[in-house]
Amino acid sequence: MRPLNDIERIFAEKHHNLVASFLRRKGYDEHEYYDVAIFGYLQAVVNYHDRPQLQQYAFSTIAHNAMWSSCGAHDRKRNARKRCAIIVSLDAPIAETNECTLHEVVADRDDSYDIVYFQDTIDRIRQIVPRRQADVLQLNAAGYDNTDIARFQGISPGNARHMLWLARKRLNTSLVK
Repeated sequence: MRPLNDIERIFAEKHHNLVASFLRRKGYDEHEYYDVAIFGYLQAVVNYHDRPQLQQYAFSTIAHNAMWSSCGAHDRKRNARKRCAIIVSLDAPIAETNECTLHEVVADRDDSYDIVYFQDTIDRIRQIVPRRQADVLQLNAAGYDNTDIARFQGISPGNARHMLWLARKRLNTSLVK
């Protein structure tokens, strides 16, 4: 986002009360969400002045939608599955025993079988579905969501979702045969 010019800055200061009003009305904690909502608000100020067609609407409507979008995007990122992982140390003492570590309790296991089995499965999938669909399936199996898959593959999230659907359809069809 570019810096505000003088007219936009004065306009933003004049309507700044919309930010606090939005946060209260939506039940967002002002200390947690102010920084998120303000960027949507400032983007709304810029857009409102740069795009004359928006001026047919009340600025409060434009600002409300921009802040709602910013807060929603923030919530989606914060609540994403892979970002909520619990990190466990194998060397830290287990709370109940205070003596044993998780490393001592968990039996040693040879993961080479799992790795070989997983790779064999991926190789068989690659014989059935096109390469890009197989890549998307592999990323999905690794726990990535459509947004991350899209970023890695250079496609839109909707296209990633569609490629997953096509790959699953093709795999289901090949299993039925």
